[in-house]
Amino acid sequence: MTFSTKLLAVALTTVIGLGAGAAHAGLVAHADVNGYATFQDTTTGRVWLQLPDLFNMNYMAQVNTATAAGFSVASLSDVDALWTSTPGGDWNALSSVIGGSSSRGLMWGNYADVGASNPNAYAYAYAGTNGSWDHYNPNNTSAYSDLGLWAYQTGAAALPEPASYALVGIALAGVGLAKRRRKA
Repeated sequence: MTFSTKLLAVALTTVIGLGAGAAHAGLVAHADVNGYATFQDTTTGRVWLQLPDLFNMNYMAQVNTATAAGFSVASLSDVDALWTSTPGGDWNALSSVIGGSSSRGLMWGNYADVGASNPNAYAYAYAGTNGSWDHYNPNNTSAYSDLGLWAYQTGAAALPEPASYALVGIALAGVGLAKRRRKA
């Protein structure tokens, strides 16, 4: 087995290994956007406002603030997609990234109740909850000290998988080997 054949075998094994252990879907902390704390859903690439960003505001004030900062108000299907991006739907893992009430084991936020007679509703999860958000259609315009808004920034780019970087590196190494072989 020649040196370049061995190198190719090692490179392919590395790419396959990285592909099998690629980053799992989940939620990660993200840099602040327009002065607001955020997190990113690595499945969709969306950057979401942390729930505490808009506490103590009624629904319309939350919507106006989020929209002015470049965020779109989520629908229930958006919030459900966010839940499925969490590792095992674990509430504790969620609350450390998303934020939640400091006075009770609760994460809850308004969302746009698209197609319903109510302009808004809220989706919530209590500590120990696994599997899905509970939701309620209150058409409630009150401000709560710990009720946030489900809103995400559109046009956010997804994070590349580590295997993608490895594949590009292998391709560049292959091109270099091919040029070297032609010169010899």
